[in-house]
Amino acid sequence: MTWEDVYKKNLVERIKREKHPLELTDELEELARKDYRDIPEEEFTRLYWLGVVHDRPRTGYLMVRLRIPGGVLTPSQLRRIGEVSLRYGRNYAELTVRQDVQIHWVRLADLPRVLRELADVGITTIGTEGDTVRNVTSCVLAGVLKDELFDVRRTVRELTEAFLLDREYTDLPRKFKITVTACPYLCSVPEINDLSFVGVSKDGVEGYTVLVGGGLSLAPRIARHMPIFVPVDEVVEFTRAIIDVWSRDPRYRLSRVRARMKFLVDDLGVQRLVEKVEERMGKRLERIGRPPKALGRTDHLGVQELRDGRFSIGLAVPAGITSGDVLVKLADLADALGAEVRITHRQNLAIVGVEEEDVEKVLGAASSLNLRVDEAPLEAMSVACTGDPYCNFSIGDTKAYLLRLITIVRSRFGDRNDMPSIHVVGCPHSCAWYWIGDIGLMATTFRDEEGKPVKSYDILVNGRYGPEVKMGSVLFRRVPADAAHMYVEALIDVYLSERAEGESFGEFIDRVGLEHVANAVRARVGGP
Repeated sequence: MTWEDVYKKNLVERIKREKHPLELTDELEELARKDYRDIPEEEFTRLYWLGVVHDRPRTGYLMVRLRIPGGVLTPSQLRRIGEVSLRYGRNYAELTVRQDVQIHWVRLADLPRVLRELADVGITTIGTEGDTVRNVTSCVLAGVLKDELFDVRRTVRELTEAFLLDREYTDLPRKFKITVTACPYLCSVPEINDLSFVGVSKDGVEGYTVLVGGGLSLAPRIARHMPIFVPVDEVVEFTRAIIDVWSRDPRYRLSRVRARMKFLVDDLGVQRLVEKVEERMGKRLERIGRPPKALGRTDHLGVQELRDGRFSIGLAVPAGITSGDVLVKLADLADALGAEVRITHRQNLAIVGVEEEDVEKVLGAASSLNLRVDEAPLEAMSVACTGDPYCNFSIGDTKAYLLRLITIVRSRFGDRNDMPSIHVVGCPHSCAWYWIGDIGLMATTFRDEEGKPVKSYDILVNGRYGPEVKMGSVLFRRVPADAAHMYVEALIDVYLSERAEGESFGEFIDRVGLEHVANAVRARVGGP
């Protein structure tokens, strides 16, 4: 395998070799003066590296994804995001599972101005798309959580600074996702990241053990444990070494389908990968046992006392959909209270650093904005990817469909806290983690008897994260979109009707089996 083979077969690698995508930062003003129809497709490919994607349908509107390391925003940053949404994005914004913010409806002519306005408050969009080290995520309460082993914010900052603008590490085989956590709940789901640093202490020294090669999409993998100890001071060096093992091997650039880190781990195995990283670092790494097991499953919503005696108030944002108006109001509230706002991994928000006497004020503001302040699984723990009408890969509706499901289920079963979570994705990329949801829906299609395409959903059940991590199992394939809500409603009814006392959704599925559940659902909906 040679690099010439790579350039011959991989269009994106040729585009990167001809001009590094970050060079567009110096050409953006000129690009923005053009009609979008006159811009070559390869330039739109390079714009990915700036966090800019042409929305569907391709009529000149762009999606801009903002990089928010660890999900932490000052009031001034959140206010600016809200203002940009109001001014350029039709008062619409989305929160993502990687603690980013997405703004749609940005015109090409406005793009330089949007990026400048964000940069003025310290926000960049670079590296939120493309073959880069993506936004480094962490526990939403990193640095302030009462039972966090140690503050990991330094590591998040150092990783971000090390790789953000480095031309070598913004020319990777594919995207590379990192999370850093010392949260006892492992709420950032380290098992599905390319590289995860899980906080541990060894002989009184703070550091991390490592999970590697996680990911979802068409070939889901649970990350495998590297039984090593990486001191806090060596994280960046270690990360460079492990990326180099992957990035400098042309085999992982030939096909973009097999370019992710998980395939390297498949091929080498953990032990050989450890050896290769040690070779690059020029030293042997200390060994350590298994990583800590998550204490439970949480997105840190509701009112929670912090390490310093102040409080966090987590707010549910169903489907991650919000508006510029809401973001500005929350920014003003946080500013007045001397607090900050953070984005969670379930597309929610938390106001962090609230004095005890101000908690009721936040609760009242949340109520006025129709934001729940509890961890109700249906609203707070369910997630959906961008989907229709914006995403170029999506086959079906996601966010609006999730909101419809929430309305239907609540109408049938009432407002209760023992519901399973629902994950809805528009394509196999699994940006909303449908593989690990209690109930996962993936948009797909089939052809009817007349050969016409019919929008539909595959329905999975029993995915898990937290104390136990596992991929879900397919319960039904290609359920027509106009009927899928009935299957979900029936599925929840089967669970609520037949479960044992205190039995979770996953435990119920394990006990009765997929065949029983599928038959019970069919009996309720009258389907095949």
